[in-house]
Amino acid sequence: MQVRFLPLPRRFGLPIAASLLLGLVATACSGDRTPATEFSSAEIDSAAAQLRAFYRLRDFEGGAVAGQKWESAGRAAAEPRAWYLSNLARHSRRYWDLDRVIEQAEELVDQAPRDGWSWYALTNALRYAPDSEQRAKALSASLKALDREPDNLDFIQLRAEILRSEQSNEAALEYLDNLPPELQQNAEMVVRRATTLYFQSLDLTDDPDAADALRTDAFSLFATARELDPGNLNAWYLPGAYLSNLRRTEEALPLLNRAAEMSPLSSEIHEAYWRAVMQRQDIGMEEKRQIIQSGIDAVLAERGDYPGMLSIIAFQYEELEQPEKKAETEDRILELAPESVAAEWVYVNRYRDLWKQIEDIEQAGQEPDPALRAEYRRMLEAFIARPGYNRETLLGDAYRQLFWELRDDEDVDPDYLWEVADGVVKYEGINIHVIYAQVPVALADHDTHLEEAEEIARDGFAEAERVIASYRERGLFDTEGEEAETHDWFKSMLTDAIGWIYFKGGRVEDAEEELLAAIELSPRHGPTFYHLGQLYESRGDFDRAEQYYIRGVGVEVHEGNPSDPALKDLYVKRTGSDDGYESYLARIDDIDRERRRIEVLAEVIEDRGTLVPFTLKDLATGEQVSSESMAGKILAINFWGTWCGPCVLEMPEFQKFHEEYRNDPDVVVLTINNDTNPDVVAPWMEKRGFDYVNLLDDGYVGRMGVQSFPTTWFVDREGRIAFIKEGWSESLAEEFSWRVEVLRESGR
Repeated sequence: MQVRFLPLPRRFGLPIAASLLLGLVATACSGDRTPATEFSSAEIDSAAAQLRAFYRLRDFEGGAVAGQKWESAGRAAAEPRAWYLSNLARHSRRYWDLDRVIEQAEELVDQAPRDGWSWYALTNALRYAPDSEQRAKALSASLKALDREPDNLDFIQLRAEILRSEQSNEAALEYLDNLPPELQQNAEMVVRRATTLYFQSLDLTDDPDAADALRTDAFSLFATARELDPGNLNAWYLPGAYLSNLRRTEEALPLLNRAAEMSPLSSEIHEAYWRAVMQRQDIGMEEKRQIIQSGIDAVLAERGDYPGMLSIIAFQYEELEQPEKKAETEDRILELAPESVAAEWVYVNRYRDLWKQIEDIEQAGQEPDPALRAEYRRMLEAFIARPGYNRETLLGDAYRQLFWELRDDEDVDPDYLWEVADGVVKYEGINIHVIYAQVPVALADHDTHLEEAEEIARDGFAEAERVIASYRERGLFDTEGEEAETHDWFKSMLTDAIGWIYFKGGRVEDAEEELLAAIELSPRHGPTFYHLGQLYESRGDFDRAEQYYIRGVGVEVHEGNPSDPALKDLYVKRTGSDDGYESYLARIDDIDRERRRIEVLAEVIEDRGTLVPFTLKDLATGEQVSSESMAGKILAINFWGTWCGPCVLEMPEFQKFHEEYRNDPDVVVLTINNDTNPDVVAPWMEKRGFDYVNLLDDGYVGRMGVQSFPTTWFVDREGRIAFIKEGWSESLAEEFSWRVEVLRESGR
């Protein structure tokens, strides 16, 4: 077999790569759209080789800029157009409109259906689509490219990647195994095998030893690829990025540093390298700033007007706790490309930063300055009022946040509320429980646009089925029971929304039927109990209203539980005052507490797995802490990060839990933190008065397959995991102590 591919210099050092890419950018950024007939064959071949060089160096923004002149070139220029679109597709995942890239690739296929490069371009465009059905089409597109040029190394490599990402790791390995021996020894094919083994290891969450063995094999193969071809960038960058994700920072840094030298203008590689620098524990923040600033200065000298690169730099300044430089960089993006996706992210991040300030004030038990909320609302409205958009999901995010601000405003104009609600439905596109359940309920709360609200909720049933099917295809359900529970939960929310709309529209009997059906589907949806309480209270059936309010009080919710004030209002209505309410509530709390205790302890794991040992650094003392040093004790191990909203929400309760067992010789309470930048954690804890033991993740979290945050493990005296609690807990200190005490009482 003769493999055709465009050769690159064997070793891309800094001078070679920079001169090649910068030379191309200098000649290609004019934005000309020259027809292909005006290019010679030599010019087309040269452009294809150069644009391929951008792609192979993972300098996707550079390739997108340099390839603009080929955007509308004719069918004779399919190869450079394919490389331009491939660069643009990779860049578009964050900074452009991927739908437009897919349209251009489809246009190229229509123009040159017999050219493998047309199908190569379409494969690269489809593989990053957010829709799973579109991504699945990349499988057939990659096969059509190979059918036209079965010896093309780029097509062979892409086929292996698509099989891994869209079919299975096993399918990709089988494909690689069936390649001719000489191809199996090609450095890029070795990289593909190594990558597949690494991703295969991530699936083995229930077998850490087997996962470690696969990762060892993967990193060994990456080393082999570097020996076969020291100039293969992926053989340096990919293992560096994976090792950084595993918190094996000392191993990752030299690989990523070399990758950055080989491709000095790749924003993706610089981002990974800077992230690894931030993970270092042997140097302080000031030295980190110096190292990263040196890299930023070098990049800005050549790419100071590239919005994508500037976005990476702005984020890095945030990590470095340099808000002034971050703001300056963002202002530069707004100046250079005010209508770009990068600019949209600037606006989004700025209103999110303001909201975080408001949240911090509220969590401290204080009332935010009304001017802050007014400014937050103004920023959201200004973002929505922009004349054009690249990312509808970002527009949807702004609509959703504005809707939350308006739904609690009793004086809001009903038509304006509907206008914003309609924007959420049209553009949000991610959180279906918000779109199809919470939005209709909020409209009903304001007694406005009830017909439209019902239509939205009913549309949600079909959307829920689609989401469930996608979860199933992605293997997110371990059992049929999990799938059924998720299905019923979605259906319960939608049924509750319809019931509440009926109630607010005066259809009380229909409302009762829907709300009772919602509870039968899932007793986890707290608002349904409140809605039924309101219905029975409106009928004067106070006993049944009380029963449902009490049940609603016992359901955990992230926001204020409406059953709490409703129960108190009902008590006052029945007794004439709130005298004795605290005693009444205490009796109810005792009943609810016993119910919760039974449910919590029923989750005990009978077939317990043994805790995989760890030795991790204590962020407060710098000392190494070994799980083996805690042998014979009961352990409560919480996995968290400051980036995780539910984790942050429950940390005051976790601090109480820690204080309860601080001096208990039989119990150890600790956390494992997986923040990218551990330097931010200690100041964050100190500001809030938290002093629980906090260990730094070194990749242990990923190796153990912990993907839900927060997650807490409760380990018995024999070192076996007896309880696993995933997600936020409102009554954390109480419910965590139940688990600890039952392990103490059992002697296990």
